[in-house]
Amino acid sequence: MLSKLVVSTFLGVLAMSHFNDVRSNQSGLQQLIELVRADASRRSGLEEKVLRVAIAEAVTWNDGSLGCGATGQSYTQALVPGYRIRIEGDGRTYEYHANERGSWKLCPTGLVPEAGGPVRK
Repeated sequence: MLSKLVVSTFLGVLAMSHFNDVRSNQSGLQQLIELVRADASRRSGLEEKVLRVAIAEAVTWNDGSLGCGATGQSYTQALVPGYRIRIEGDGRTYEYHANERGSWKLCPTGLVPEAGGPVRK
């Protein structure tokens, strides 16, 4: 039991330090861009250098869904500071939404809001 607690605490500290680094560091958005560009490269099979950052902006999401809510899911009903990053390449678009702590997700095609999206910062 104690070993599970130590491992959980250790992993929790690692996770928190990663999130705090992204949030407190002025280059947090740049770090997120690098992470999501690598993800878009992996998904598309394209080299990172051919992927273009079309949008990279600080936003405040209307709720915990980060603008990519799924039907039937419940989300925190609070404003969430974060980022929107859109990566484009070879006619494909990848829209990533993140909170300011550094957690991000690819917003599935069809869920990317044009109206009713984030409250801009």
